[in-house]
Amino acid sequence: AAPAKGQPRRRGGVSPDHVNRLMRCNFSVMRRLGDWVLRPFLQDTIKFLPLAVSMLGMSACDPLVVFRVVCQVGPKTLLSWVRHYFSLATYALLHTVVGRWAAASRYFRLRRWADAWRAGSGHGGAGAGSAPPVAAAAAESDGEASMPATAAAQPTAA
Repeated sequence: AAPAKGQPRRRGGVSPDHVNRLMRCNFSVMRRLGDWVLRPFLQDTIKFLPLAVSMLGMSACDPLVVFRVVCQVGPKTLLSWVRHYFSLATYALLHTVVGRWAAASRYFRLRRWADAWRAGSGHGGAGAGSAPPVAAAAAESDGEASMPATAAAQPTAA
């Protein structure tokens, strides 16, 4: 059936203003929640808690928009996404609970697991302070003297 005169055409059962409505709802919720929610979104960093809180807020702000997205993506895609969402939650929990302790461990494999939990939780970006402090902890535990990398790389004068 053709759309009524003056009505916008729907593509795939979604109104043309759907994306604008979705983004308006999303940004209004994130603005109210503050910088700790908005910043990861703007930096394309997926973190569990800001994502969970903003999705909950969007459900309260405009449940119809969320319902349309769920209907549009379908059950197979939604279930796949839920699996990834729970993985994100698991990595965030592991990073928070045992990740900091494991990163300071002297065991190589445990430190690598801690690195994986950190990266998988969205905290492993290439920003300031993103490198884990495992090198310093390893050097201290082995009894090696701590030397800056630039000093070690400079040749000695003869």
